[in-house]
Amino acid sequence: MIAPVILLDIPTPKGNAYYKDAFKVDIQFLPPKSFVLEDCNFETGKAILQPTAYAVLDELVAYLVRKDDEKIELGGHTDNVGKAPKNLILSQQRAQTVMAYVISKGIDPSRVTAKGYGMSKPIATNKTPAGRALNRRTEVKIL
Repeated sequence: MIAPVILLDIPTPKGNAYYKDAFKVDIQFLPPKSFVLEDCNFETGKAILQPTAYAVLDELVAYLVRKDDEKIELGGHTDNVGKAPKNLILSQQRAQTVMAYVISKGIDPSRVTAKGYGMSKPIATNKTPAGRALNRRTEVKIL
């Protein structure tokens, strides 16, 4: 399906004339307030990063170097398999592991916080393996 095109009839000045009531429109593209670190995976039941996670975390570090005035919260999330207290602790440990990696690459510790949410904020159903996989995630929130 093709998106509809909206045409605007904007008058143009004639000759050297100008409009005293002209207006200017500024458009700003803002980054998302939060995003998921895709492929930032851990060993099952542990806060140990899988090898594929390092490339993703290096991209996060590069982003933080470019945006040196931004502070972030790293949020760890789990699916609903297991007991809630254990998942909360695991999610906190995983968020702290990501934070430690980012700091080890030179990011100022005052710019990064880590918080575990356990299974409290699912983004998908926990009734399917695919949904549970989506719920096991690390999110970056721009503060």
